[in-house]
Amino acid sequence: MRQYTDIFGKIWEMECMGCAITNGEMEIPGGILHETECFQIHQDPTNPIPGFLIISLKRHIGSFTEFTPQEEQEFTDLLYNARDSLNHIEGFKFCTIIQEERAPHFHAWILPYYDWMTEIEHGPLDAVIPLLQYAKKHWNTEDKIKLVLETAEKIRAYFAMN
Repeated sequence: MRQYTDIFGKIWEMECMGCAITNGEMEIPGGILHETECFQIHQDPTNPIPGFLIISLKRHIGSFTEFTPQEEQEFTDLLYNARDSLNHIEGFKFCTIIQEERAPHFHAWILPYYDWMTEIEHGPLDAVIPLLQYAKKHWNTEDKIKLVLETAEKIRAYFAMN
């Protein structure tokens, strides 16, 4: 069992976060923003960064090399649309997209960058961990979590219209 602390400070224990989210055993801040037959998109539950999106496969596999042809097509479309949804978020600059196969359940991160992140010295990929640590320390206030949830609603609206 692993322990995770969400952006509200609630502690969750589970074997696989991806399966727990898919099965509705873990509540996601802002809820599921968009769902297809094979995937769900949601706000990252543990890092209070507005628009930090997770695209998670409902099926429990570790690598996109195990995708079915339908999963390949859905993932490509979702990745494009999830990234495009960030273009409509105030202050968004660019993003880093990460898929790391050490996780037991396939998911991809879409980590947006904003002006406030320039406070953290970083290069292309070496910024990820310091940004997450910074957000957990400085973005866990009520007003900033409210912004995370408002951003999730904007992204949900984007998917409803597209």
